[in-house]
Amino acid sequence: MTPAIKNPHLLPLLLFALLPLLLHILDRRRARAVVWPAMRFLVPRDVRRARRLRRREALLILTRTLLAFLAAAAFLRPVTVEERQAAALGSSPRNLVMVIDVSYSMAHRPVEDGPSALERAREAALNELDGAAPGSRAAVILLSGGKEEHASRLGPLDDARRAARDAVLAGGPFRLLAALDRAAEVLIRSAAGAADAPAEIFVFTDLQKSSLVGLDSNHVRFLRERLRGPLKPRIRIVDCGAERPVNRFVSSFELEPLAASADQPLELRARIESTGEPLAAAPLPVHLLDQGGGGDALHLAPGADGAIAAVFARRVATPGDVRLTVQIPGDGLAADDSRSLVVEVLDRLPVLVVGDTTDPRSSRTTRYVDLALVPRARDATAPPLAFRPRAVSQITAGDLEDCRVVIVTALERLDDTTAVLLESFVRRGGGLLLFAGGPAGALPLTERLFRSGQGILPAQALPREPVRSEIEAHPRIVAQEHPVFAAFRGPESGDAGRVTVRAWTRLGEKAPGAEVLAALDDGSPWLIERRVDGGRVILATTSAAPDDSDLPLTPLFLPLLHRLTRYLAAPDSRERNLEIGDEIRWPLPAGVSPGEVTMLDPQGASRTAETIEAGGRKVAVFGSTGLPGFYELSATGPSGRVTAAFAVNVAEEESRLERSGPEAIEELRRSLGAEVVRDVEAAVETTVTVKAERERWPLLFALALAALLAEMWILRGFGRGPDRAGKVNQLTSPPGRP
Repeated sequence: MTPAIKNPHLLPLLLFALLPLLLHILDRRRARAVVWPAMRFLVPRDVRRARRLRRREALLILTRTLLAFLAAAAFLRPVTVEERQAAALGSSPRNLVMVIDVSYSMAHRPVEDGPSALERAREAALNELDGAAPGSRAAVILLSGGKEEHASRLGPLDDARRAARDAVLAGGPFRLLAALDRAAEVLIRSAAGAADAPAEIFVFTDLQKSSLVGLDSNHVRFLRERLRGPLKPRIRIVDCGAERPVNRFVSSFELEPLAASADQPLELRARIESTGEPLAAAPLPVHLLDQGGGGDALHLAPGADGAIAAVFARRVATPGDVRLTVQIPGDGLAADDSRSLVVEVLDRLPVLVVGDTTDPRSSRTTRYVDLALVPRARDATAPPLAFRPRAVSQITAGDLEDCRVVIVTALERLDDTTAVLLESFVRRGGGLLLFAGGPAGALPLTERLFRSGQGILPAQALPREPVRSEIEAHPRIVAQEHPVFAAFRGPESGDAGRVTVRAWTRLGEKAPGAEVLAALDDGSPWLIERRVDGGRVILATTSAAPDDSDLPLTPLFLPLLHRLTRYLAAPDSRERNLEIGDEIRWPLPAGVSPGEVTMLDPQGASRTAETIEAGGRKVAVFGSTGLPGFYELSATGPSGRVTAAFAVNVAEEESRLERSGPEAIEELRRSLGAEVVRDVEAAVETTVTVKAERERWPLLFALALAALLAEMWILRGFGRGPDRAGKVNQLTSPPGRP
């Protein structure tokens, strides 16, 4: 309860309360003392009456002062402002901001025929809006990690109802603090016209554990300051999710990170997990479906970690974009019971070999690489699988246009132009395999491709030892789980430790993110990798000729070189396999008209994608990926229509329906003053805090009237004793008269 006055300009009236005391002082100064001899006999006889008269005089001054003070205070119109609870469905207007979580976790249905969390949230929001009094204003925010739609200010209730009815799933993890921040922003923008009604924020969500990511003290402090604005909204978080959600989902589906080519077997791996309760011990059917509807089925039981690991082998005869889907039996959240994958299958692997010569009579490095990529007889002509080898100085931008991998086997010299071409190729997504042995100079590599870690080289190349090592070294694989070495885990597949290395290029400073894949006995790197933007670079510290090691003469050389090449040629799977809310970006092939790119979504609806300029190329962009499934972009090229497929899946985080714990909810209550309601219906029949003013001037006038009556009583009766008249008569009557 807070006191206040409505007429502060009348505060000087309170000085009138001092007027009775001032008049009494002035009256005492004007009074003259008259000596009356007869009073000397009366006063000593009535001391008690004199004392009573003095008390009456003091009470009169006090009563008149209080009377003047109360009268003056009443003219100031004092009020008390108090906050009290009122029914939310009352007649008072309100300002409502409603945030609805539209992430895919809200599609979960605890009961097969029951409502989903989103349907419950939508119904509760509409009921709250329908119960708002006329004159109320509202705004509805639809929020997820991949979508945000809301009005910038408070508006009519009909607009808010329309937005709540149109709430659909959008995907992307929901963040509670971001939701409250958006709601505060709407209230701040509407503060000028919203101060006359109480403000309320409703958040309808399933309270996943992941929704409270970022609940740190700094963020909470900043948000608390925003919510302490002039409106001071009441925050109510409505939990619309299942109390004990159970969900079985496909958490991952991927191809081994090697370039896929026609007629080569593809190894596909899928993982199935569960939240809420473990997977049943009985085998679960896991289906692999292709774009034609056919597929394979496996019945698998969970492993020791409680998850199911499914491995499929699929051979594709036709190059192009292959669409595959892994599927499990449905449950309460259907969107994650399947997961899609787009695999780009190549008809050939375009490789540019940069070196010295491929003359069969030569023992130079390039010859061994060329024969390993395209095995053939000594006098046979190489098939058109790879670009013809050429010297470093002969590389042109046209050579790299349609190339996936560049293998540099010998660097007699490296000028600035060639270095720029190679670096640009890698940063655009190409793969570079560099053999640093032989005539390759350490100084050009370091100056033009390393540049203190700013270039593309994984490490600084130091001058080679002028004298060969007297002790032979043997490689050992460091990154055992790397895709390149997956085929060499068994002794029968090849043992890198049997390779003898006699000379190698020493490496110095490593670039950020560089990873040693294989090392020699003394710890010196043998194969080292670095990811640069969209491309990869692998540096071998020996040559691909028998000069430095016997690797080219061992059975390990051919499969190792093939896997290195396929690994470097593999496109980034994240470019074609996205999560809901991600933006689709398709670099248009050369010669394709950027005028109109058509997009076909999983439901068969056709829309037009935007075309922008990025990195010197035309890129088609489409951002409305709100549905899981396959998207297809198509455009017109020189030889007709060209297409590209993209797979969009539910984020793994949204499938893990782990609920927020009581500690996190208590932190919300403590730090933000938020109320967490478990029952959706309780959010409608609620109370709100309203500010009420109570006028206090009638009470002051009543007290002033009481003070006036008290003054009259003091004047008439106070100071007159019970025997006052008798005593006076006795003193003034003549002798002998009663």
